[in-house]
Amino acid sequence: INICGSNGHNSSDLLLNIFNQINDAIIIFEPEQETILEVNDKAGEVYGYSREEIIGVSFKELSKDIDSGSENISKVLKTGNVNNFETVHISKSGKPIYVLANASLINYEGQEAILSINRDTTQLIKSQAALKESEEKFRTLFENTTVGIYRTSPDGKILFANKIFFEMFGYGSLEEFQSVNARDTYVDPKRRDDFKRLLKEQGLVIGYHNIGKTKDEKIIHIRESVKAVKDELGNIKCYDGVVEDITDLQNTMDELVEAKTKAEKSDRLKTEFLAQISHEIRTPLSSLLNSASLLYQLNKDAIDTNQAEIYDIIKSSSKRIIRTIELIIQMSEIQTGSYDYSPKTFDLIREILKPIYNEFSIQPEAKKLQLSSNYEHSSIMIKADKNSINQVFVNLIENALKYTEHGFVKIDARKNDTTAFVSVIDSGVGIKEEYIPNLFKPFSQEEGGYSRRYEGNGLGLALVKKYCDLNNATIDVKSKKGEGTEFVVKIPLC
Repeated sequence: INICGSNGHNSSDLLLNIFNQINDAIIIFEPEQETILEVNDKAGEVYGYSREEIIGVSFKELSKDIDSGSENISKVLKTGNVNNFETVHISKSGKPIYVLANASLINYEGQEAILSINRDTTQLIKSQAALKESEEKFRTLFENTTVGIYRTSPDGKILFANKIFFEMFGYGSLEEFQSVNARDTYVDPKRRDDFKRLLKEQGLVIGYHNIGKTKDEKIIHIRESVKAVKDELGNIKCYDGVVEDITDLQNTMDELVEAKTKAEKSDRLKTEFLAQISHEIRTPLSSLLNSASLLYQLNKDAIDTNQAEIYDIIKSSSKRIIRTIELIIQMSEIQTGSYDYSPKTFDLIREILKPIYNEFSIQPEAKKLQLSSNYEHSSIMIKADKNSINQVFVNLIENALKYTEHGFVKIDARKNDTTAFVSVIDSGVGIKEEYIPNLFKPFSQEEGGYSRRYEGNGLGLALVKKYCDLNNATIDVKSKKGEGTEFVVKIPLC
């Protein structure tokens, strides 16, 4: 071989051109000292040397495993060539270069030499290592995840599955699981047909709730997300899925639904019972009150002060009981869904607030309270259930008067483009901040027991909240103990 010689100028140029065009690194070296005699351009690129730097250097400086290199040189000298052996070389910068080498014994310019053709496989080795690492990560995830992972063919053949998945269905190995068809894991096999139809239409189904059966016919609830994998022609070739066993969750949900149903039934029975009892009590009580009132009218000229006080006690106590019964009946109507909700358009000020104000304006004189009203607009039109809206403000004003010993109770009404705002403000006893979250709960009172200072059953404000919800209204409260309270009701305009 004479690549750079002077004889045969045109053929030498051709050989040199071919030599440098080869895409593998070619190194020619003498075998005794391993001195490099010639390299092609690719060798300089791979090892990071210029031609001038690398000529004359010992090939040992490029080899990371000198012993293996010496062994291969001996084989070449003995057999004439060594093919396809892997080794590691070193670049000028010290980086390892993974090489697939072929070495042959040649005559180079009259002397014995070795021609080494070295294919740089560094990127291939790195890619293979990365692929292996990725496969190991996937395998670890595949085997140790807490959900089942599987692949099936469209006809139901189980191609592969992780341990979680086949154990979910009561099988001891993948091989045993592959002996059954995916269709056989469904309680209702038609559900698989529906599932396949969805996958054909959508390509991906997420969170599909299915009822399956295990090897021993035990029912399990599963939630699966599956993707239809298609070939280059768009035909479905397999299904890849992730499955979660939600049997415990489903059983818990069923128990909660059952408990809720029982609780609602119990609450409804309780409410119906209270309504019935309340009706039975109110009817004779009203008769007694009317009879007492008639007796008082017939004999009022002959009644002395003590007898008048007794009548007042009968009257106030009876009204208190009747009021309690009315609240119980109203609450029962709301809770049982029997309240007759009848929305219509009306003037909030003229038909609700002014009549209530006139009704209560007589009461404050006994306590020396100032009851006042302030309406920024002469009319505020809303669409709501008139009776329940009336009860909202009757209860709020009644409460304000009851819990205010001195000072004032004020009704304030205004509106903007969308909402009516009605405030009931008092200078009464106020409410502790920590009690406010319990304010609208039925039968809840800030003061309990025999030591409480004010009468009441804890239903008034609970009804107010229920009636507000019924009419898409909201109610806010601001209060400070010992200084007073402000309730603000917000009602959508019609």
